[in-house]
This record gives sequence, structure tokens and C-alpha cells, in this order.
Amino acid sequence: MAIQLKCFRLYVIDVQCAKTQFNLLERQMMNSEISGARLKAGLSQRDFAKALQISVRTLQEWEQNRRSPSGSAKALVKIAIKHPEIIRESFEAQNASQKRATQVLDKMKDYLLSGDEISFSDLVLDWYREGLECDVVPKPVESDKLSLAIKASILERLVEVLNAPPHNSSQKIPSWCKEIGAVESIVKLQSDRLLEDEQFCPPFEKRNLLVAKNFMFFI
Repeated sequence: MAIQLKCFRLYVIDVQCAKTQFNLLERQMMNSEISGARLKAGLSQRDFAKALQISVRTLQEWEQNRRSPSGSAKALVKIAIKHPEIIRESFEAQNASQKRATQVLDKMKDYLLSGDEISFSDLVLDWYREGLECDVVPKPVESDKLSLAIKASILERLVEVLNAPPHNSSQKIPSWCKEIGAVESIVKLQSDRLLEDEQFCPPFEKRNLLVAKNFMFFI
């Protein structure tokens, strides 16, 4: 009986070892395939990670067999392995959307500074119709404090308006907006007639920029 019990225990240990080795081999194969899929897609680690919406560090850990994808990430990785061209297309689409959103924001800032509210309003509508995302806009490389303050305020206000009824979107504010403080002197970005009630839009007002409280609520 003791011998049988000992044999059974050894059998269980062997099964567990075999299972561990199999899981390790499976993980190594998948991680190797991830690297292969990235190379087939012709993307760097940074670009491939961006297309998969993960961090570069996570991708590096996958490719170096330090971690394996799990949950929804694993399903996405399987698609990437079978169809790397889809990931390439996703990356190109993300880049195009980011470029378009950045260009529109630049023009919005210019129109607001020049007092061209009609052209500004047209661009706000374009943003909505094209489904542009606020959080894909990278931090501008410019150093002009007024331009940065206006851009950050526009994005924060867009998020407020688009996430409110009837749109109920799920827009997010880019993280860099929190870094952008107020300009030194108060700047009126609308006419005195529109600002006469002295109730201003908070995302702008906190940066010493004045626009009416209901700014952009025409969408």
C-alpha cells in the first residue's frame, strides 16, 4: 500500500512537471510568434505596442518570455499572429486619426485667437462628425504658453461637451493637459457682448482664458 501511494505521488509530480513544461513551451512559442508577427507587420516595438494598445514594456516582456498575454490581450495577440497585416492597418489608421486631430486642433486655436468663431464652430462640428478622439492628441512641441493653454482648454471642453447628453461619448482628456497652467494675464477669446454675463467656461477660465459658459454647446 505504501509503495502504491508513493508511486501515485510520483505520478502526480510527473504530471505536474509535464504540465509546467508544456505551459512554458506554449508560452515560449506564442512569445516567439508575437515577435515574428511584429516583424511581418514591419513595425517597431513602439509602433506595434501602440497598435495593440499596450505599453512598450509589456510587449518587451512578452517577446523576452518574461510574461505572456492573458484575457482580451491574448485574443488580440492571436489575431496579430494570424493576420499581422490587420495590426499594420490598425497602426496606420491610428496614425492618420492622430494626425488629423492634431491638425484640426491647431486650426481651432488659430481661429479662436483671430476671433473667427464661424470657422472655429465648423471645426468643432468636423471633430464630432469624424469621430476624432481627444486623448490621441500628443502634447504639442511648441513652447508658447498661450497656444498650449488654448489647446488644452479646447480639448477639455470637447470632452465635457461630447460626453454629455445627447452624445454620451467616452472621450478622455489627454494626460498632458494637466500640466498646462494659466497664462499670466486674462485673455478674452470672445467678444465683450458674449462675455457680458460674467459666467465663463471652467476649462478656459482656470487658465485665465475667457469664453462664455455655454461655449461649444451647439453640437
